[in-house]
Amino acid sequence: EDNLILPVLSVGGQGVISVASHLVGKEIKKMITEFKKGNLNEAIQLNKGLGKMYKAIFVTTNPIPVKSALNLLGMEVGSVRPPLIEVTQAEKEVLIDVLKEFQLL
Repeated sequence: EDNLILPVLSVGGQGVISVASHLVGKEIKKMITEFKKGNLNEAIQLNKGLGKMYKAIFVTTNPIPVKSALNLLGMEVGSVRPPLIEVTQAEKEVLIDVLKEFQLL
């Protein structure tokens, strides 16, 4: 889970398979870089700043939200396949809000 990137690094983890990086990859890279430089406080602040994104892209089952977000950004990654279903309107609003907050939309 993306919200565990920093804790995993702190116990010796060497990498990440990230969902959020499809949307905020540069920010995640910066957090990891700051951690590796020994700037723990900076890494913690960056991680906290990403919290809303982490929460929003897991508002429902992965990969539904991230595909929806990418489509909203015009990347046209298509729809999910059964048995998955598209995001609800309420979930879509959560995604739109966080995309706007991160100045992606």
